[in-house]
This record gives sequence, C-alpha cells and structure tokens, in this order.
Amino acid sequence: MAKQRQELNNLPPVVTDYIKLVINKMRYRRKVRQEVKAELAGHFADALKDYRTDEERQAKAEQFIDEFGDAKLLALLIRRGKKRCRPLWKKVVIHSLQVAGILIVCVVLRGIQLSVGTPDITVDYVVWLNELTSEGRDESQNAKPYFDRALELSKDLPDDMRDFLSKSPEEMSEEQGAAIARFLEEDAESLDMVREGARKPYYWTDYEKSAPSRDTTKEFKGLAVTSNMIQGLVGEIMPSLSKYKEFARRLDSVIALRTYNDDFEGALDDCLVLERFGNHLSGKGLLIEQLVGIAIEAMAMDRTLEVVDKLDVDADALQNVQEELDMIYAKQGPIVNLDGEKAFWYDCVQQTFTDDGEGNGRMLIRGLPLTVGNWKEAVSGFVSGYPDRKEVISKIDRYFESAANLSETIPWELRGKAGEGDKQNWAEIGTDSLMLSMLGPAHGKVGELSWRLRQEQVALITVLGVLRYKEYIGRYPTGLDELVGAGYISQLPRDFYSDGPMGYKITDDGFMLYSVGFNFEDDGGKMGTNPFNGKPRKWADEGDAVFWPIMTLAELDKKESHDD
Repeated sequence: MAKQRQELNNLPPVVTDYIKLVINKMRYRRKVRQEVKAELAGHFADALKDYRTDEERQAKAEQFIDEFGDAKLLALLIRRGKKRCRPLWKKVVIHSLQVAGILIVCVVLRGIQLSVGTPDITVDYVVWLNELTSEGRDESQNAKPYFDRALELSKDLPDDMRDFLSKSPEEMSEEQGAAIARFLEEDAESLDMVREGARKPYYWTDYEKSAPSRDTTKEFKGLAVTSNMIQGLVGEIMPSLSKYKEFARRLDSVIALRTYNDDFEGALDDCLVLERFGNHLSGKGLLIEQLVGIAIEAMAMDRTLEVVDKLDVDADALQNVQEELDMIYAKQGPIVNLDGEKAFWYDCVQQTFTDDGEGNGRMLIRGLPLTVGNWKEAVSGFVSGYPDRKEVISKIDRYFESAANLSETIPWELRGKAGEGDKQNWAEIGTDSLMLSMLGPAHGKVGELSWRLRQEQVALITVLGVLRYKEYIGRYPTGLDELVGAGYISQLPRDFYSDGPMGYKITDDGFMLYSVGFNFEDDGGKMGTNPFNGKPRKWADEGDAVFWPIMTLAELDKKESHDD
C-alpha cells in the first residue's frame, strides 16, 4: 500500500485523479481494485520516466489519458477482463451461487404470493345440487318424505337378529324364523311407508341449506384439498343411507318369508317395491347415494330370480312383473351420474383460489394438489407460475366429460389388452391433476358396477320372457331370436361384454343364460371363482357370469366337482 501511494505521489495530479476515477467506476472487489490501481500507476510511471520537467510530464500524461479514453468505459472493460480471467472453478461457484440466489428469491416471492390472499366463496353448490336433483318437480311427487317417515316409525332390530336378515327360512331354525317374522310384523308400519314411497314417481334429497361450502373459518391442514361441502353433506346423509340399506334387508326378509309360504304374488310385489326403492336412489345426487341404490337394485333382481325359480308362478304374474320392470328400466336413464361429484370439485376450487370478480384468480398453496399433475410441475410452477382458476376449472370439466363418456360406453368397446378391460382408459383421465388422477380408478369401479347392474336387468327381463314362453308354449325357445319373434321380449338381449347377444342354451334341467363377463371370452356358461376361497362367483375376473339357473353355493360346488 505504501509503495502504491509513493508511485501515485510521483505522478502528475491529472494522472492520479484519472486512476482514482477509473478505480471508483470499476465497482469491483477491493483486492482487485488495488491490483488494477497498482498496474495503472506502474504503467503511467514507466511511460513518463524519460520526461524531466513537470510541463513535459503533464503534457504527456494528458496525451496518454486521451489515448486510454473515458474513465467509465475503461473501468467497465477492465472489470470484464478480470471476470474472464477467473479460474474455471471460481466461475462455476459464482454462477451456482447466482442461480441459487435467484431461485431463493423466486421461491420466497412465490411463497408470499401463494400464502397471501383469501378465497371468495360466491356460489352455494348445495343449493345448486338441490336444484339439479329436484328439477323443479312438485314435492308431492317425491318419495323422500315417505322414506324419512319410515325412519321415524322403524323399530330397532335386536343385535341377535341382524345376522338372519336376508336369509331364507330354510337357513334358520324354527325359533329364529319365528323371531324374525314377529319383528317384521311389528315393523310393518315403517315398511308400508317404504312401499308407499316406492310408488312415487321421483326421489330427491333436499340437502341442508346451511351450505357447509360457505364456511371459510375452517382452515385446511397442509396441502389436503377437501371440501367442507363434501364433509357436511356426506355426514348429513350417511345415517339415512345406512338405515335405507337395513330397510332393504328387512324387505328382502319379508320376500323370503312370503316365498317360503308360497305367496308368490306378495313376494313379487315386494320385489318390485325393492326394485323401485333402489331405482329411486340411482342416477342422481351424491355418488354414495347412487352406490346404495345399485346395491338395493341388485338385491331386488337376485331375489326376483329366486322367487320365480322356487315358486310355481303363473304366466300372467310373470308378464305383469316383466312389464313393470320394463317400465322402470326404460325410465331409469343413466345409472351413475357424476354431476354432484363435479359440484364438490368446483367448491374446492372456490376455496383454494382467489377470485378477480370475472371468474378467474390465482392459486393459494392449499390448491396445489388440484392444480398440478406431478412433483415436477409443482417445482417448476414456483418459477414459471401455476395454472389459474379458469385453467383448473377446465381440467375439472375435461375430467368429468371423459368420465361420463367412459361410463356410458359399453365394456366391450373399452376392453383393453391382457384382460385389463377399461382400467387403462380410466387411469389415463385426469392425469394433469394429482387429485383428479386419484378419482379415475374409483370412478372406473363405479362404472363397472353400473354395467353389471344393466347386464343383470337385461338378464332378468330375458329370464322372465323365457319362463313365460315355457308356460304358454310348453317348451323352452330354441334360441333367443325365437323369443323375440314370438314377442316375449322386444329385442335380443345384448351382452355388454361381447359383440353379440347373451349366451343361451337349453340344458337337461331347463336352460342357461349367461354373459361372457369380465374376461370378454365365452367359456360356455362355466362360472368363474372367487380368488380368495375358490368358490363359484357370478362376477369373477375369469369365467362367465351365469344368471340362470339359480343354484346355491353347495349346488355350484357339486357341479364344479362333476365338471372337473
């Protein structure tokens, strides 16, 4: 430092001022500025050492300064030169630190943006759902008040009787059968109310107007995207749905008792009540309601087949049941409707996004799983930004449009490779959202249940037609086309798991009616088995779904052993 000051002191003032100006304009590290200062001082000292007088040194110094040029420009050039001369490792370290700094700033700014803001709850999707399910109908057409009244009138079933509901009297002791019969007689008033409600043309739930979706006081935990609306409505209806399932089992027990007592008219009447009961719940409202409806309808169809198998039902009664079922199925429409589910996701959006008043807004941090499709998108979004509210709404609309299309496409047309069926199709929708991608497999399972139910509906109508034909003609039809030609069914019964009609053949004991089932292969009416216990099972991953003849598990085991 002392040497540098001495060198500067020996230079003309115009040179020292110029050097100081260059060093100040460099705006670089202190050590490097000192080195440059010494280099410039040494350069001027060497250039002026041959000049003796102050006037000569002053003139020559001014000439050199003019040649060096503007001090600010020289400082810039020197700074760039010093940067280029850095060692490679130092360049890498510096650039890495710069990038890291930029990322940290971006993360901080993005984190502030995602943390600041309040969702504006503007739509009451509970009211929207009420309007969707009621469709402006008069309340007098609604079966729901009758079912609610049945809930009030119903008697609690003793715990020791629960295992006997839906069992046939043959499977119970005389004492157990008498106890169940007494209880059902005592509970007749509530079951009559279910029967009366089942005769109403429509059913809808008037969901609570308190609208849990409006509750913005509850904070979301972590990144869990849920809807207060979902929690509120599902919690509201679950007790009723559980009771509905028990009502169905009680009606099923009544049918079993009437079958045991050879009362085919009363048994078939209650089979139709059970069918309408389940039908009322399907195709509308919340998905959990529809699933209960599907289960009740499947119970009704199984019991109807058992009644006509066990009892000597005359042709007129068979025709009445067939015509009633035809009308019920024709009015039913889609068995599964996901509009109510979509309302939940719209509600999630309005709780996890801001609202600019024009239908758009930015994401808040709790909306991340709904917005991105994978962790890479989550990370890159911190830098490039996340989809806005309109984009996420479009994702939801695309998902549910695809889900509706898949639900209404017959399984044969959606079949995949290696027996995968339509699983791959469902796995591919909604992949641009972590939360929606999790829905696909679940909704695919629901779609599978709905097509199973449709196939069972077709099978039941066909069985009734075949039995009627046998009653009138005195023999079974040689083929299903003969049944259509004679007017006992309106069209060939479609097998939704093949490219043709259901399988039918006359057997030594009567006839067989089946679908090729989930493996899309005709196994000649050989039923598949449960992979856990090896027992015959109607809907198995392999084998056919056999609807007729009706056989007990013991009979199926015996048949399986004989076939082997």
